[in-house]
Amino acid sequence: MDVTAETFPLSSSFQNKLLAMRDEILQGRGFAVQRGLTVGRYSNKDICTIFCAIGKIMGIPVSQNKFGHVLGHVYDLGNDPLSPSTRLYTTSAAQPFHTDSADIVGLLCIRNAPVGGDSQWVSSVRCYEEIKRERADLAEVLLQPFFVSRKGEIPPGCGPTYEMAVFHEVEDDRTGEKNIIGIYDRSFIDAAQTIEGTPKLTSLQIEALNYLDALCVKRQIEMRLQSGDIQWLHNHTTFHARSAFKKSEFPRHLLRLWLSPENGIKLPDAFKTRFNSTERGSPNRGGIKIKDDVKLVCPLEP
Repeated sequence: MDVTAETFPLSSSFQNKLLAMRDEILQGRGFAVQRGLTVGRYSNKDICTIFCAIGKIMGIPVSQNKFGHVLGHVYDLGNDPLSPSTRLYTTSAAQPFHTDSADIVGLLCIRNAPVGGDSQWVSSVRCYEEIKRERADLAEVLLQPFFVSRKGEIPPGCGPTYEMAVFHEVEDDRTGEKNIIGIYDRSFIDAAQTIEGTPKLTSLQIEALNYLDALCVKRQIEMRLQSGDIQWLHNHTTFHARSAFKKSEFPRHLLRLWLSPENGIKLPDAFKTRFNSTERGSPNRGGIKIKDDVKLVCPLEP
């Protein structure tokens, strides 16, 4: 947690490259991949430290669960993927296209699975534009709120679900242009359906979600992360997914950061329900809200 640009000095040229990459992620294509980190040279603690140091140049790490973990481990803990309370990154099951609760998500691959575990991502903006052009009625449905489960990560004073549309039209306060912002996780919408009191999805809502899911697969970019690769994604303009993988002697293991950068895009007020704050560069923008007596930590093991 104490790693900063001052305590872990990186060259100014490298820091400038990181900041340029961050700006391209936020304002341009929405993704980037870094290569060249030889993870086999370092201890587990050193790898975690290096990743945190790189991340803190780009933004403020935010908590990824109710325990205050700002460094996450994407690792199969043997949890049941069919349980409505399970977050799928703790299983070996496929993760459908979704966004995380932060502006930027970073994944450092320590070790991939021998079979499966491939990464996919898609432009959520392009998906929306195609749906609006081909099925304007479904695009309108996706602009309206769905009930979404919190999967047990419930802030004080909140209920087990909240309402959130998949797509939002937002006017950029710096350019005046209208941006399309996506926020999505089908598994959280489906999980909400198992909670008593949640209204059932309409046939049109189900059709809209199915249409979106199929389009994500049709337009996806797929790649296989190698040891030492770091994948960065802008959650507001991309959806990402992961294929299922087989368990092996040396388990698949990725590190994850959720970042709040100082120059994030304008978010709609509706995001406060999930993002806590929409203030740019705030340590409270994104992440899972924790109780006052919980400290932020960087666990070194899954």
